[in-house]
Amino acid sequence: MHRHAIALLCALYTTSADAEPGGTSTVYGPTVERGESELEYRGAVFNGGALDGAVLHRAEAGYAFTDWWRPAFVIQTADMPGASTELTSVAIENVFDFSATRSWPVHFGGYAEYAFGQNGRDHAIELKLLAERRAGPWTTRVNLVAERHVGDGAPDDWEYGYAARAMWRANERWALCVEGFGEPEAHAHYWGPRASFRFGEASIAAGYLAGLDDAQADGQFRLTLELER
Repeated sequence: MHRHAIALLCALYTTSADAEPGGTSTVYGPTVERGESELEYRGAVFNGGALDGAVLHRAEAGYAFTDWWRPAFVIQTADMPGASTELTSVAIENVFDFSATRSWPVHFGGYAEYAFGQNGRDHAIELKLLAERRAGPWTTRVNLVAERHVGDGAPDDWEYGYAARAMWRANERWALCVEGFGEPEAHAHYWGPRASFRFGEASIAAGYLAGLDDAQADGQFRLTLELER
C-alpha cells in the first residue's frame, strides 16, 4: 500500500511539473531558413514550492525542408527527487513561417506539435501563434498558446497561455533579455532574466524565472544548448 501511494504521488508530481508554465518551453520566432538544421537541449530545475527539486529535460533535432516549414523530433523526460529519469513524451513539432509577413512591421508564424504521452500520460496537441518584431538591436517575440490533451478520458477543454521575450543584442555574440511564461486561467506566471552567448554555430543560454501569483514553484533555473547549421 505504501509503495502504491508513493507511485501515485510521483505521478501527480511529474504531471504538475510537465504542465507548469516555462519549464523546457521557449519563445519561438517565426523565421525559417531552407536547409538549416538544428540540435537543441533545454533543461529546467524547479526550486521551492510544491515542485521543489523537479528537473525537466527536452532534446530536439530539426531540419528546414523549405523556406516556410521546419519540423523537429522531440524527446522529453523528467527527474523527480529520489526517482530515476522517466520518459514523459515523444513529439513532432512544426514551425511555419508566414513568409508573406516578413516585410510587415510584425513577422508572423505558426507552430503545431503533437506529443505522444509516455508512462501513463495523455497525448497532447499544442498550437501557437508566433509574432516577432525587430528594431535595431532589439527583438521582441510573443507566442499565444493553446493546448489540449487527447485520448480516452482526456478533458475536452483547451488550455491557453503565453510566452514573451524582449531581447537586446549587445553584439554578435552576447544577448540579454527578459522573458515570461504564463497561464492566465490558472493564475500561474513566471518571469525573469536570460543571457545567451554564441560561438560559431553553437550557443548557450541561461536564465532564471521567478514564480508569480499561483505558480507551484518559487522559481526555475533554465539552460539551453543549441547547434545550428
